[in-house]
Amino acid sequence: MVGVTIFFVGILTARVVSRSVLIGAVNRGLPAARLLATLTRAGIILLSSAVALEHVGIGRTIVPSAMLILLAGVTFSLALAVGLGTRDLVGRWIEDQVSPPRRPTPTKSSTGSHHHAAGGATAAAVTSRVRPSSGSTW
Repeated sequence: MVGVTIFFVGILTARVVSRSVLIGAVNRGLPAARLLATLTRAGIILLSSAVALEHVGIGRTIVPSAMLILLAGVTFSLALAVGLGTRDLVGRWIEDQVSPPRRPTPTKSSTGSHHHAAGGATAAAVTSRVRPSSGSTW
C-alpha cells in the first residue's frame, strides 16, 4: 500500500514540477520548453517508480543498478555535449596560453605622442606580461 502511495505522489509531484518548468522555460523564451518539461516529468516518474518498486520489494538489485546505469549514461551524454560544444572556445584558450605573447608596436598619433597597441598600457604593464625564457627565473 505504501509503494502505491509513493508512486501516485510521484506522479502528482511530476505534474506540478513539469508545469512549473514549462512556465519558467516559456517565460525565459527557451525554444525547447516543452521538451524540458517532458524530460522533467519523465525523470520524476522514473525516480518515484524506482522508489515504489524497491519499497514493495520488487527488483531490489535490478532497480538500483538500472538507475545507476541510466544516470551514468545521462551524465556522459551531457559531458560529451558540453565538451563538443565548447571545443573551439577551449582551443582558443589553450592557444593563448601556449603561444608567446605579442609585443605591442608603437604608433604615432596626430599629437606626436606614442601609444601602444595594448590600448595605451604603460611599459610596466606590457613587460609584466612577457614570460621568462625556459632557462631563466624571475
